[in-house]
Amino acid sequence: MSTDESAVIAHLGHFCRAFDEHDWNGLAGCLTDAVYTDYSSFRGETPSFVSSSEYAAKRRAALSHLVTSHALSDLEVSFEDERKLVATVRSAFAIHRRARDASDGRSFDSFGTYTFELVREGYAWKIRKITQHVVRNVGDPSLHGARLRR
Repeated sequence: MSTDESAVIAHLGHFCRAFDEHDWNGLAGCLTDAVYTDYSSFRGETPSFVSSSEYAAKRRAALSHLVTSHALSDLEVSFEDERKLVATVRSAFAIHRRARDASDGRSFDSFGTYTFELVREGYAWKIRKITQHVVRNVGDPSLHGARLRR
């Protein structure tokens, strides 16, 4: 694995940890100023560009009451050209959600694939596109509060 591939994968690890640690500033910092998001397979929202701060604020509102675990696997990294300024990553994912209140036994888990596009900004990588394709949800979606696609 090249140094560039390792750096891209490490950046996506930081992105996932920011969700799970409720590090909303860190989450926003993983993104370009404007990020294209396509969560239409989960929420039914129209794909669009949002600011990094708006992205983080939406996730904070949706997830602050939850304990989450975001896991990526089977990462495939490719670069646009030999200069390695743009990377595309495809991966499988599992997102596990539980109520922060241990007396609430509900859970809600999602499984599927992500496609990320990252750009190199100086020495750092930033995510500029996120496409999530949910294959399966398990559990009680009311725990999450998302308007799930029918």
